Amino acid sequence: GVWYTFPSLDRRVVRIEYQLFATGIGKSSLSVFTDACNEGLRSCIGNAQAESHYYSFNDLLIYEFLAESDVDYYFFLAGENAATVGEYQLNITEHPIPSN
Repeated sequence: GVWYTFPSLDRRVVRIEYQLFATGIGKSSLSVFTDACNEGLRSCIGNAQAESHYYSFNDLLIYEFLAESDVDYYFFLAGENAATVGEYQLNITEHPIPSN
């Protein structure tokens, strides 16, 4: 798998779009972590999977979460086997928190 670091500067909605362009390595997997208590421990705040297809690319995986200010987030991208990832596309966007 592949790790990415995302530093959040403001409290915003973060949208992650991940698509695995490989066949035969199983579902796409995304996990989101953050440091816990500034002790270097990683705490999982969410994960998601997208279905695989034998003869075509995996489904687009979309995951959204509320990022806090001044927090580093870590994304782990993989196929069903965590040692594989293959070719992929990753898009990360930030949006203001919607008002009520």
